[in-house]
Amino acid sequence: MKKNLLNLAICLLICLSLALLAGCVSQTKYQSLQTEYSVLQDKYNSLQNENSDLQAKLNTAQAELKLYQDTGIKVYSNIEPDVATGIFGLHVVLSRNTTAHNPTWSELIDFITKDETDSQMYGIVLCGGFAEQVYNNAEKAGIKATFVVINFQEGIGHALNAFNTTDRGLVYIDCTGKGISLYAYFPNSIVIGDTGKYDKVAYIKVGKPIGLISVGTAYGLNYSDYEQWKGDVQTMRDRFNAANANSELYQLKQESDQKLGSFWKEDSSEIIKSIEIYW
Repeated sequence: MKKNLLNLAICLLICLSLALLAGCVSQTKYQSLQTEYSVLQDKYNSLQNENSDLQAKLNTAQAELKLYQDTGIKVYSNIEPDVATGIFGLHVVLSRNTTAHNPTWSELIDFITKDETDSQMYGIVLCGGFAEQVYNNAEKAGIKATFVVINFQEGIGHALNAFNTTDRGLVYIDCTGKGISLYAYFPNSIVIGDTGKYDKVAYIKVGKPIGLISVGTAYGLNYSDYEQWKGDVQTMRDRFNAANANSELYQLKQESDQKLGSFWKEDSSEIIKSIEIYW
């Protein structure tokens, strides 16, 4: 259509020029037709801009599709996940906001640290309930979220969230509260691995167990970064176990909490089989 308009406008201009030279049309008529030519040119330019916008949207959609394909996940849109929110059997209901936007990494972390979903106790509210609340709170705040279902090769699955950040790509977040993740510890003892905070970056890879690192550490977002974290945790454990004086133990605890965050339980039998993501 754009090409036809452009050809029409060019032909019109040529004919007008020839006609004017031949004395077939008056100056007034020529100006009127030249105005018509300008209108056609404007329409062509408008269509050209629309085409550029559509191409940009297509490129974005293709990039997002490749992102999902590369991570091996199944994507669903406007479908409620068949997941219970708690022990009473209520199912997840997602409150979508059509004006929500993909956040930057900084914007996402700011929202997650301020959101209080993780402060609830796990038990009556299950992982599906935590993920539902984070999703709905994020969408209400104008941040586009996803609800993610993790299916394991064995055992019960897990629910968490993901956000397609504009500067770091797809990021998984798990805000499941206290009750299932932290190692047991003795009250009134000096321990490492318990910061009292439950917002976590999740590391998801088919064929691997879920990796979890507390939000706020300096570690990257690749699964290899999580494996590096595990090695650093073991080193910290060795240093802590070798320490004797309380002053040294307190110093190591402060260093551990700041650099490593909480130590989260990993069950090697819970290997990820498949991933489902719900917009």
